[in-house]
Amino acid sequence: MSAFSDSSFTADDYHRSRPQYPLSLFEYIYRYHQSQQQIKASQQTQQQQQQTLGVATDTGYSSSAFGGPAEIFSSIRQTTRALDIACGPGEATVPMSRYFDEVVGLDPSEVMIQAAKRAYTVEYPKVTFVTGSAEEFVNDNTDSSDISLEFNLPDTQRHRAEFKVVPNSVDLISAAEGAHWFDLNQFYHNASLALKPGGTLAIWGYGNHIYTEPGNPYQLEKAAEIQNYYLYDNDQLGPYWQQPGREILLDRMVGYEPQSLLQNPDNLLTRFSHVERHDNVVTARYAKTRRPKSMISVPSDAFIMRRVLHLLDIMYYLKTSSAYHKWKVANPNAPYDVIDKMMTEVKEVTGWNNSTVVTIEYDTFLILATKEF
Repeated sequence: MSAFSDSSFTADDYHRSRPQYPLSLFEYIYRYHQSQQQIKASQQTQQQQQQTLGVATDTGYSSSAFGGPAEIFSSIRQTTRALDIACGPGEATVPMSRYFDEVVGLDPSEVMIQAAKRAYTVEYPKVTFVTGSAEEFVNDNTDSSDISLEFNLPDTQRHRAEFKVVPNSVDLISAAEGAHWFDLNQFYHNASLALKPGGTLAIWGYGNHIYTEPGNPYQLEKAAEIQNYYLYDNDQLGPYWQQPGREILLDRMVGYEPQSLLQNPDNLLTRFSHVERHDNVVTARYAKTRRPKSMISVPSDAFIMRRVLHLLDIMYYLKTSSAYHKWKVANPNAPYDVIDKMMTEVKEVTGWNNSTVVTIEYDTFLILATKEF
């Protein structure tokens, strides 16, 4: 995402204004991860029991990838690792340190990485931030016994631009509010290389928001319509959203899940199983807002994101968007600020002011998958 790499982009403002993901989201992801680990351990135990009895097996899983029989694996505490791709200023990276021993946040933007380091490095020693991309974060020419490219690197190496991991070394890979910008076939291939057998891929994001309080239904719907006009009309911010990424995000990556894109089902390196998706679509409540093309009939509460904040903070949040940044660059002498004008009209129809406390809710999605073992 080129706008976020621009030296004029204020990553600290982005960090302060962006929503924080609910702890319940990370708890759900980790429960999914644990459930897959239990399945893996059970299969490994069965395999070892069958081998002990001299029964031939063909499970497609080799216990040697984890250092030995299930009894040994379960008794030896292994270092667990998480890798957060397109981490931005780290809002999804740091919570992962509650569940994993080592966490690395990776982002192509040095501006974002520096903001993440300023915000978190001292307080969270288990977390490291480095520059790198979703398309090039695995060194698949390195033997898995070589730890020189794994997580526990000297400080001089942790900050190098070409930071990569070796195959089968990561327990969980996450991509929060960023996967819609990736070359997804390459990303999924890399994820399948980097993850340990049975490792978890977690992708999530949020799209547009609506106001839910205060006000009557008419006021809330008019506020949503005004916002939709200024964000997406061709005479306003519409042309400044980078495509097709923005549309992929707003449609919650429907059709872009691992099993939808991977074209080589016989290649074990690109196979994921136990794919789940969870959606919460709130913008469909209003007829004149930008409606997702793909609807999920049964919503999920695995990832619900609400915020309670002052209206002025909504303005600051919207001004961290890439489209607004590009609009400002392209229109330095514009007679009005597009976000300020939008917020003025919202105030007119609702009676709100900058100090009004409002509640907003976002369209959200969560995709989970397991590297086959």
